[in-house]
Amino acid sequence: KHTQLENLDNINIFVGRNATGKSTILEALYLTLSLGDEIDFILKRRGWFGLPTVTNIFHNNAKAITIKTTFNNTHQTIKIEKANPQSDDIEVIKSKNLDTEKLMAIHITSQGIASRDTLFYIDESGKKLLIGRGPVHPPSWEAVFIDWNEVLKYGNPEDVYSIMIKKGGTQSKKLILDILKKSYSEITNIEPLKLNNRWVLHLIYKDRALPYYVTGDGIRYALIYLMHLTISKNSFLMLEEPELHTHPGLLKLITETIIKASTELNNQIFITTHSLELIDMLINKANQYKTNNIKFYRTILENGELKTDTYTLQEAQKLRKDLEYDLRW
Repeated sequence: KHTQLENLDNINIFVGRNATGKSTILEALYLTLSLGDEIDFILKRRGWFGLPTVTNIFHNNAKAITIKTTFNNTHQTIKIEKANPQSDDIEVIKSKNLDTEKLMAIHITSQGIASRDTLFYIDESGKKLLIGRGPVHPPSWEAVFIDWNEVLKYGNPEDVYSIMIKKGGTQSKKLILDILKKSYSEITNIEPLKLNNRWVLHLIYKDRALPYYVTGDGIRYALIYLMHLTISKNSFLMLEEPELHTHPGLLKLITETIIKASTELNNQIFITTHSLELIDMLINKANQYKTNNIKFYRTILENGELKTDTYTLQEAQKLRKDLEYDLRW
């Protein structure tokens, strides 16, 4: 129903019991920073069950949701409210094969340094249409939501590699290679090679080249995740449970990349986790790289109000190492 988070840091980790609002915080940030363009992703990422999926995002059947953010001394607000389909949109809606008999409309207004006014239509089957209203002032930033269920949303590994190089250049690739070599010293490069007239991403070793697709599950998952983490600079990254699908050795690689994606690529990062291993690794890596710009938030849901206990890096370290306190609960 209501919450307020203040003094967010460069890296922010949200922990707590299930159903206490951790993922909701990430989704609210993503909706705001994407100016509402990603509402279809937010609606469907946990599973689509028809139009009740849409009504369920409005707490206690509220008419509207308002999310306000402040960063770099600027304000950004998004308002998401139930609306009626506009008569002049009906023909366009029909042309896109949406079911006008089972249809919902949501009015999304983004205001601030970036602004956009849109109507979002979706029918019972999940077909959707976004119609803009008035002028658009696009954001100067990028917001990226990395969810293991959506980790291939940029396409196949070759596409992700291409986007990484286009956006991050050799800096992003060098960052990944430097981290990979700490656990896999024999790897010298990653790049697409021609295989049967098709470009296929390969891991290049000192004495051979191995297609990405035939490497072990752990390193395949880790590599695709590392590339996603290094695609963006000066952006906002939302990471949903990055510990999934990885064993402790590869989780160390992901943890180090998270720290460097913040310190070297200047991204602000928001993470949800249930993993004590990841918490401890983040504390250790933050100390190793001498960055204090990290905070932990334990979420608590009381009578519809989302509350948090906040810990600095030093406080979290003391609780974990001196008292062996489980920050998650």
